[in-house]
Order: sequence, then structure tokens, then C-alpha cells
Amino acid sequence: MLEEQATVLAVDQGFVWVEADRRKGCERCEQGQGCGGGVLGRLVVRGSSRVRALNELQDVAVGDNIILGLDERLLVRGSLMTYFVPLLTMIGAALLADQLLHPSDLAVAAFGAFGLMIGLLVLRSYSQRLLRSGEMQPRVLRRATGVNAGCQVVSEANN
Repeated sequence: MLEEQATVLAVDQGFVWVEADRRKGCERCEQGQGCGGGVLGRLVVRGSSRVRALNELQDVAVGDNIILGLDERLLVRGSLMTYFVPLLTMIGAALLADQLLHPSDLAVAAFGAFGLMIGLLVLRSYSQRLLRSGEMQPRVLRRATGVNAGCQVVSEANN
């Protein structure tokens, strides 16, 4: 589970709007021993980010510091879909055109571009379905205690 500390900005029925300060990673990330957020933070200018998160805790109020969580398997699956679906549909369409139609190289390239567009449309549909289902929605795990520890990766075995 990927975890991030955030501050509650607004409370809605079943949801909270939170803001996470993304200017730097946790101490471990800054030292190059964590998930790499600190190293990436030096390359990309980041500020605060506001997101809506599912909230199952009862008495969360504006100004509370909470811990958000997102299953890292969802990020891996999303990354694989993002890179491989368009690539595979592009290559598949080009190979299909080459094997069945025996066209010129330009026509094979055009079929590959068409396959890429199909892959991007499939990916868009998949991502919209995930957003509607709430599967990719961060969740409020608990109230934050102590000093801001930044991002953390917690394995399922330690829970």
C-alpha cells in the first residue's frame, strides 16, 4: 500500500478533499533509500496537489492530518496497460496488414497508426471505467500521528 500524508480541506458525504504537499519526499526518499520521490522531486517542480479521497472514518474534520492509501498493484497494472495496450494494438495491426494484404511499407505504417489509435481508445475506455468504479480512488486509511513521514510503502505482510 502506498501511503501519503495529507490535510483535509473539505468533508463531503463519504469523501474528503485533501491537499498533499508534494514538494519533497520523505527523509528516506531524500537520501535515495525510499521509493525515489525525493530524487524525482529534484527533477520535477512539484507543489501541493488536491484530490478527492474515499472516507470511511467517522469524525474527520477540516484541518485534520490524515494518511491516504492507494494499492500499488493498481499503479503497476495501470502502467502496464498504458504502455502495452497501444503498443500491442499498433504492432498487431501492422502485422495483420502485412500478412493479409501484402501492402507497401507506407500502408503497413498507416495500419500501425490506426492500431495505435484503437489502442489509445481502448485505454481511454478502460481508464474511464476505473475512475467510475472508484477502484483508483485514494482512501483515507487513518489519522496521521507524529511528524510528517512523507510517502511510505507498506507491504501487505506488515499489515
